[in-house]
Formats: sequence, structure tokens, C-alpha cells
Amino acid sequence: MAKVNNIRPGVEIAFSDGPRTIYPVTLRQLRKLNGVMKQMETTESDDESVDLMVQAAAIILEKIEPEVAADLDLVEDLLDIKSFNEMIAAAMGTDPNA
Repeated sequence: MAKVNNIRPGVEIAFSDGPRTIYPVTLRQLRKLNGVMKQMETTESDDESVDLMVQAAAIILEKIEPEVAADLDLVEDLLDIKSFNEMIAAAMGTDPNA
């Protein structure tokens, strides 16, 4: 069986500790990611919005770097708003630089 990262192109995203290649999410990840994104639409708190952004990023990272994805504090420290937006685009299979 081919590894997912061998059959889909990834996009290099700058994180605070260096670049990582982000790949389009699997359908299973997309299901979880959609649930978090729907919650983001209805949140009224900035802190809650950031918490949901961190959860979304962790879902994207779970198949790439599971040990990083498991540490939400680390995920929060690795991203800024630009890298988060690029990460979401790459996870959806689009070029964040287009």
C-alpha cells in the first residue's frame, strides 16, 4: 500500500521552528476538520476561536507528525495566523500561494 505522502503533493509551510510539508487531509481527517470549522463559525470568544484553530491545526498534523499534533500547547506555539491560513489551504488541496 502506498503511503499517502507518496501519492499527493504537499506544500511547504513555515512554522516557528522551521518548515513542514503539509499534505491534503484524508476524508477521515476532513470529517473531523469540518466539525471544528463549523464551531468556529458560531464562537463568540477570541480565546475559543484560537482554541479551535489549534484543534484544526492538530487534525491536519495528526498524520504528518502525530507527536506534535498530540501536544496542543506546542501546536499553538508553532503557528501564527499566516501559517495557519496557509496550512488550511494546503490541507484542502489548494496552493496557499496561488
